[in-house]
Amino acid sequence: MPRAKIFVLAVYIFCALPVCLATLVLLPPGLAPDEPAHLARAEGLLHGAILAVRKTNIDPFTGKPEAIVGIKVERDLQAVTHAPDQVTLADMNSLTATPPDRRKFFDQIPNTARYFPIAYIPGTIGLALGLALHLSPYLIFLLGRAGMMLAFLLLGGLALWLTAYGEVLLLAILISPMTLFLGGSFNEDAVIAAMVCLACALLTQPSRWRRYTALALLAGVMSAKLLYAPLLAAAVFPLNEPGLWQRLRETAIAALPVLLWGGIIAAFVVVPFGIPPYHPGPLYLGDRSVWLDHTDPAMGLRIMLHPPTRLAIAFYETNKYYMRFFLRQFLEPIPVGALSATPPTPYHWAWGMAYVSALLGLIFNKRPERAALQTALLNFAGITALILLTYWLLLIGLYMDWNFAGGGLLIFSFVGRYFLPFLPFFILAVPAWQGKISLPIWLPALPVLCVGIFDLGYLPVKLVTVYYLH
Repeated sequence: MPRAKIFVLAVYIFCALPVCLATLVLLPPGLAPDEPAHLARAEGLLHGAILAVRKTNIDPFTGKPEAIVGIKVERDLQAVTHAPDQVTLADMNSLTATPPDRRKFFDQIPNTARYFPIAYIPGTIGLALGLALHLSPYLIFLLGRAGMMLAFLLLGGLALWLTAYGEVLLLAILISPMTLFLGGSFNEDAVIAAMVCLACALLTQPSRWRRYTALALLAGVMSAKLLYAPLLAAAVFPLNEPGLWQRLRETAIAALPVLLWGGIIAAFVVVPFGIPPYHPGPLYLGDRSVWLDHTDPAMGLRIMLHPPTRLAIAFYETNKYYMRFFLRQFLEPIPVGALSATPPTPYHWAWGMAYVSALLGLIFNKRPERAALQTALLNFAGITALILLTYWLLLIGLYMDWNFAGGGLLIFSFVGRYFLPFLPFFILAVPAWQGKISLPIWLPALPVLCVGIFDLGYLPVKLVTVYYLH
């Protein structure tokens, strides 16, 4: 193995493993983003529940029937995730002493019910191991987290090993604060990010087995995250190289299971998100005096198309007002969502410079084959357009799914971690410098290494101060 690969892999393990272990142990159970719902999907796989169940329930606010979706889960494992935001010693003693209770109850999970559960398999294996060893519910939960962590570390390591170039950018993605914060939890986003990193790494070299493996990984990712599905088209590039029609056919075949899963969940799983009763906002195209108790995707789409210019206005206004918040949230995940009133800090700027350095390293990185200028520019334009298109569709989809009906065009439901699946595609998009200048891999990696080493102390201390010292 080349020394450059050994260096990058060593940095990855040195920076990622301790922080993920700290997250696994120190992050109170259930306080990773949506962790109880992610745990429920992993639990469901223990008894073969690949697909969530849609049924009718009585709305506690209105007393009327409503559609709900969920899965049967074990009482004791879900009880472990009931940690408060501010944890005391008594709280931890209560969680660790949670008694075994294998009875099941129906847990509503309208968000994670949509996801194809491929990324939860490592967590399920950890849960199964804990059950086989007859451990306490708290230790079973930690073993499930450990399964997710090991999958993230393995997939990330394979991506760094197998990529032909762009190791520093992949390293920056894999040891960024948000990725490591999620890497030791049941939230699937770190595993998803590592899967995308591996898929893009495999596409950096022309090889039949690499391409098929990358397409399979991307199909699994897009089935779990349907709104990112347009990014699958990145596998078609370069457009002006031989074999275009074969790449189109292979990508179309990979898209079939994504479309199939999307059709299945649309028919049998998806329900509007139930929320406390509210009056619809000023953009509502109906009687605004009525009370609604759920989101209204159909009405959201009608609002966006009446007139269609709102599709662009909502995208522009949301990014104008919230982009700085999205980026700071991505670079400072603990506590999630608590940064709207704080200005960027030297920590944010340091990580920003680390990403700039990684991108420069990608431009001046040695590559097995340097594409012609026309091909490189076409790749850059096409894949960047795909990323922007997917980001736009993601925001519109979130508006339809999560925003209050008629409440305005600002889309407030995007969070920083949603950037993770976009970033690895830049190693396929960013062109190489056409001159003879090239940088040794350690040079652009130095800023990434420095902030990664800083995070070895900063992120665990942040976990302790936010959740325990109060």
